[in-house]
Amino acid sequence: MIDIHTHVLPGIDDGAGDINVSINICSMAEKQGVTTILAAPHYWPGIYQPSWENIINKTNLLNEELQKKGLEVEILPGMEVHLDMDVPIWLEKGIIGTLNNTGKYLLVELPVNSIPHYTEMVLCKLLSMGVIPILAHPERNGKIIANPRVLYNWLDKGVLVQITAGSLTGAFGRRVERTSKLLLEHNWVHFIASDCHDTDKRPYIFKEGLSAAEAIVGEEKAQALVLENPIKVIKGESIPTAPKEFNLAGNKKKGNFYTKLIKKISGILK
Repeated sequence: MIDIHTHVLPGIDDGAGDINVSINICSMAEKQGVTTILAAPHYWPGIYQPSWENIINKTNLLNEELQKKGLEVEILPGMEVHLDMDVPIWLEKGIIGTLNNTGKYLLVELPVNSIPHYTEMVLCKLLSMGVIPILAHPERNGKIIANPRVLYNWLDKGVLVQITAGSLTGAFGRRVERTSKLLLEHNWVHFIASDCHDTDKRPYIFKEGLSAAEAIVGEEKAQALVLENPIKVIKGESIPTAPKEFNLAGNKKKGNFYTKLIKKISGILK
């Protein structure tokens, strides 16, 4: 399996504090059946601004250490870029880099509790440049939890979605868990990743999330989210999308969280 979103590189953001933590994370990943990990440290102006060169160097260093330890996990370079109006400019100038440096996929993180007014403009600009945005854990965004349907227009244009394995297991609370499962049911998810930061507060959770996904969409579709689609990202190949229109009308369970919620949102149910 392949994990496209981790903070495994040492001493670069709020992820692994040192090389020993990085190695322990990789050991945990290997035990869960993961063979390839994309390192995706934060790029967030004013908070975390690692250079692409530094990410490449630390990726190479970690791979060397893993080989010395006999761990059969490969690290590939990437970034998790905080959404900003200047993201396309940063990309053009080489300030930020795409997943595995293929020029095809960029992992983009929304703010925790808002959707900036320029979000669609930035996403569409990236698509026009031939770069496909992958939204990192949108199921944890407060606005999307309140109204998951806002994702549809972006998905319909070709934007992809990565949810966190821990979201499916309840690690981020019930509302996030329900949202992540709802997105899976509507075929709005293209990747499951760990978003692991350390071995304590944000430890490696991957296999448990996969099992939860299999219970919702079946083993074949779930496997595509952790193997087939990630392979295409690594190779810079296209991933077909087929989002279903958001519809909760068929869910008649009395008191259902989303049934109550959607009734409060104008225009979602007619």
